[in-house]
Amino acid sequence: MDFIEKFRDQQNKLTKSEIKLGNYIASHNREVIYDTLKALSDNTKTSDATVLRFLKN
Repeated sequence: MDFIEKFRDQQNKLTKSEIKLGNYIASHNREVIYDTLKALSDNTKTSDATVLRFLKN
């Protein structure tokens, strides 16, 4: 299962910030592979903890 499928499947279990982060990753999938955790949190205006929690799942 690729990221977008998994994200859409789990979307009803995510917080608003996690959904915002997931949408950003899905629409910038080629760029985010080079981003740091801090860059992801800054670009999505979410916390570092949100990014970590989202990526763990």
